Amino acid sequence: MNEIVERRAGHPVPVAEEPLAARSPLVANLMDLVRADGHSPDFCGSRADYIQNRVQLLGLVYALLVVLWIPVDYLLLPERMVTSLMIMRVLACITFLAVALIRYNPHHLPLARFRLGLLVVIPCVFYFLSQLIMVQGVSAWVALGYGFYPYVMVAQLAIFALTLLEGLVLAAPVFIIVLASAAVRGELFTVESFATFWLLGLLLSLALWAQMSQL
Repeated sequence: MNEIVERRAGHPVPVAEEPLAARSPLVANLMDLVRADGHSPDFCGSRADYIQNRVQLLGLVYALLVVLWIPVDYLLLPERMVTSLMIMRVLACITFLAVALIRYNPHHLPLARFRLGLLVVIPCVFYFLSQLIMVQGVSAWVALGYGFYPYVMVAQLAIFALTLLEGLVLAAPVFIIVLASAAVRGELFTVESFATFWLLGLLLSLALWAQMSQL
């Protein structure tokens, strides 16, 4: 334990330094919302179980929705794109099912974070590859449908009890993949890209607030 030496009547007297939480409960509570270092093991275990339950539910929902969109692609996309996207959707469905159903330790927080990270990374990869396939141009309706992916990826984080740092780390891949996709399309420095990032930032701020409120 660190000690502070005070001089009393000319003699040094060791005085135990007070913990941060004892000096400022408000600061300690705010830091618990920023990072998880001060959380108790029981709390971390309960939070891990809470996160993994929701990851399982979302993974199953995404696995279903990603294949249900195949007929829409078939109707709206050129034939040369449909096959590639259909293969990607089947692979995405399999990975979503794996994330949802493979669950070893429900109270292990690092594993819960990893599974939640996969729930973000899988749609990011799918979105970027789909943008590469459709870079030659598609109808406005198709572009609109696929354009919702980044917003959904950010908005989904609002249902999890996360710290500020966890939320920012999980949202980072979404912003990176949107930036890369805009660069591929040659729209990096356009008004549309600025509006996309502005809206993503707004959604992220709301998601972070919701995450920390649950925490």
